[in-house]
Amino acid sequence: MSWRVKSMMEGPVVLADLGMTFTKGQIRDLDLVGREHAEKSNDIRIALTKGWLAELNKDPSPVREDVSKGLKEVAEKVAGNAERAMAAQAQVIAKLEDQNRRLAEQLERQAEKDGQQSEILDKTTRILDEIRAFADRDPVLLKSLREAMENIKSERAVIAEEKAELGASGESQAEIEAHERILQLKDGKLEKNFEDIGKSISKEADSVDDALAAMDELGL
Repeated sequence: MSWRVKSMMEGPVVLADLGMTFTKGQIRDLDLVGREHAEKSNDIRIALTKGWLAELNKDPSPVREDVSKGLKEVAEKVAGNAERAMAAQAQVIAKLEDQNRRLAEQLERQAEKDGQQSEILDKTTRILDEIRAFADRDPVLLKSLREAMENIKSERAVIAEEKAELGASGESQAEIEAHERILQLKDGKLEKNFEDIGKSISKEADSVDDALAAMDELGL
């Protein structure tokens, strides 16, 4: 390591804060008094600025190179830690966003389910109210209508059995088809009667089975 300067003056150049004096044309190595000490000298800075001394060469300071290298390593380490921290944070944020999305979907499904259940409960309540009101007005008629519906269900069940047994009856295909049409017409008429009776009891009921279930719940 060397930091050599040369006197450019005819007379002496005094660097009081370094305890050095240059004679005409003298070359001296400032590193002999310590690089750090020399670089802090106001006198050397003024002498170089005024041209009293000329800098011949100034090798890099090993200490500074080590410091620079250390700072670079620290900076790289900090940058690496920051990058890893940001990546970890991004993963956490992505995970939270996914959890929030799934929670929102779950809440939405639950709200829809609750709405459907509430609607079903409301509809069931209206059916019960209608049948209860009908029973209050005419309990005898309600009983008769229920018996009629039960009979219709039984008759339709018999028709269904007859349809299933047509193939094994030994009749010709034409006779089977004719018989099937008769059974179908009879079943259709019973179904209409069944629905008409059910609607006369409860307009809110979507089917006669709903009306019958409501009557069962009310013990009618």
